[in-house]
Amino acid sequence: IFPPPMPVAACIAAHTKISGQSSVAGQSSVAAHSPSALKDAGGEALAAGDIVRATHMYTMAIDLVLEGEAPPASGADWFALDAKSGGVLHALLSNRSLTLLKQEDAPAAAEDAEHCTCARPDWPKGHLRLLAALDASFTPLEERRRVCARALRACPGHRALHEAMTVLDAEAATAAAGKPAGRRAEEEEAEQIAATRRVAEDPGDPRRFMAAGDFGSALAVGAFGLQKDVAAAEVYLRVGADGGDAGAQRNLGLLLLELGRAAEGAEMLRRAAEGGDESAAATCDQLLSEAKAREEEALFKLRALASGGDSRARAVLEQHEAERAAVTARAGA
Repeated sequence: IFPPPMPVAACIAAHTKISGQSSVAGQSSVAAHSPSALKDAGGEALAAGDIVRATHMYTMAIDLVLEGEAPPASGADWFALDAKSGGVLHALLSNRSLTLLKQEDAPAAAEDAEHCTCARPDWPKGHLRLLAALDASFTPLEERRRVCARALRACPGHRALHEAMTVLDAEAATAAAGKPAGRRAEEEEAEQIAATRRVAEDPGDPRRFMAAGDFGSALAVGAFGLQKDVAAAEVYLRVGADGGDAGAQRNLGLLLLELGRAAEGAEMLRRAAEGGDESAAATCDQLLSEAKAREEEALFKLRALASGGDSRARAVLEQHEAERAAVTARAGA
């Protein structure tokens, strides 16, 4: 889907000279050391219809955020960079995706939009930018549906994404007209899951981690015609999780809990929550609440036994109180 994009520098005219502060005839100076200022300058250029200058501003701002380093290889790194930039990076990637698409460079626009969804998974606009770029790239319908389904998992309540899925489903229904309904559904599922697996197993594909998470999630429950295979599911989910995909981290955490590996599962859910997955955060809160409830229940029983003269219960309570006091002392140190 993403052939090597045209180098941005090749499509940007060098009509803005920047050195600390810069200016162009008829335009105000730009603080070249500030990604936010460059983003604003790009927005002004875009509003004025100067698409090339806008792209140039966004590119310089992104380069500043990257600090001269190569673009990240994982979703987790994009997410971390966006947080470090104060949320400027995902907006820059979204804006440059738009300007590249306006210059008919759909593959590069799709690449920027994909990185935007990594930098801010729960931001609907990034997913909409990606769908627009994929549509302009003549990406196969089933792949666009998969991307839209992933977007809805990240942003479940967003109306525009639901509308986009409705349109894509209608296109799929029209394309499949004339085939028996059962066979049509089976073929669509098989094509979708096969495409997802191919991406998941391609180390050079920038969508690999998200696809691995999707494929592993299907294996974990036996969806899309796959036989349930928790061992294989863990392998694919771990690829996605190690690549920073929050959805893969969440589903791997849930799988590990199901397998009785509570400590590993809780740690994976914590990572997903830190990556912006609201469902994982809610699950972590629920687990913590349940753990506290179980602790209170156990303490209640111990206190009842201790009050009845049980020396072992009294000793356990004293040890518990000592440990709690030590933790409080360390926290206050």
